[in-house]
Amino acid sequence: MSQRNRRVHGQGQLAMFQVAVFNFTSAGRRDERGTGMDRKRSRACGGIVAFMLVTALLAGALALSGCGTTSMTLGTTTSLQQSGLLTQVIKGFEKQYNTKVTVVTAPTGAGVLKLGTEGKADVVLANSTDGVMTFVSQKQGTNDKAVMYGDLVIVGPSSDPAKIKGLDCPGKSSKKIGTVGAAYVARGDGSDINMMAMNYFKKAGVDPKGQPWFIVSGTGMAPTLKVASDKQAYTVTDMLTWLQNQKGLNLQVLVQGCTMLFDQYTAVVVNPAKHPNENLNTKQALQFVNYLGSSTVQAQIGGYKKFGVALYHPNAPKSGQQTTAPATAPTKM
Repeated sequence: MSQRNRRVHGQGQLAMFQVAVFNFTSAGRRDERGTGMDRKRSRACGGIVAFMLVTALLAGALALSGCGTTSMTLGTTTSLQQSGLLTQVIKGFEKQYNTKVTVVTAPTGAGVLKLGTEGKADVVLANSTDGVMTFVSQKQGTNDKAVMYGDLVIVGPSSDPAKIKGLDCPGKSSKKIGTVGAAYVARGDGSDINMMAMNYFKKAGVDPKGQPWFIVSGTGMAPTLKVASDKQAYTVTDMLTWLQNQKGLNLQVLVQGCTMLFDQYTAVVVNPAKHPNENLNTKQALQFVNYLGSSTVQAQIGGYKKFGVALYHPNAPKSGQQTTAPATAPTKM
């Protein structure tokens, strides 16, 4: 049963509790027409049964309603959930706001926004910048706030046939890769990273599709890195997947740090007006968005590391501001 349905069922259990009390009270009054002994036995038995039934109903109602604890559903990417950062952030929010948070995930930012469009989440934390803009412009979401960004890097063979090491822009790198026809592996899976990588080629005026040097793995990030290593090819990857797999790969980081390689995460409250029958918890959703932008959580995000490397960089706007540029520089490898 979903957290949202638990709230509704909890209210139903409390109503049943009230009906049970009324029925037993009425029955007790009817029994008073019998003999004195009958009335005593009736009251005693009725009292015991009533106590047991009321206790059971009350326990069920409290369990389903959360005994004062509200619930909220957060939609986000699988990779962010697996990073471990959210576990720490959510723990503090649940304690401060007495709210139980359920996390639902999708493999891409577009998938996360779809959860919001379908009313399956109260708030979303997605890494599709263009998608978020569309989501908000279509009134599917409100109160959007930039929260943080992750690092993408371009990796390739140490021989670096396209000579891209140290370049400050993935567009320039893509141009050189296409010019010399160096092997390149794309995920081709519709993921945010794949779309960003294809945009780099587009900005460079290069159409890699159908080129003999352009390889499509059709898989996720870790398998794509393996293909790139086997083929001694270039590819774009997120920092966490690279850190988790780099020891088994014959590749190295060649390009990083450009703003075009920032993977921006934005929190958005799902618009309850679009889902009048879903009982969305908009109050807690808005509290969560503001919580993510607080100085305490922003510091927590910046201090979170895996393999000794900061995975995400906080860039929430200060009150009344919109943030488009990162607040801190990315971690160099």
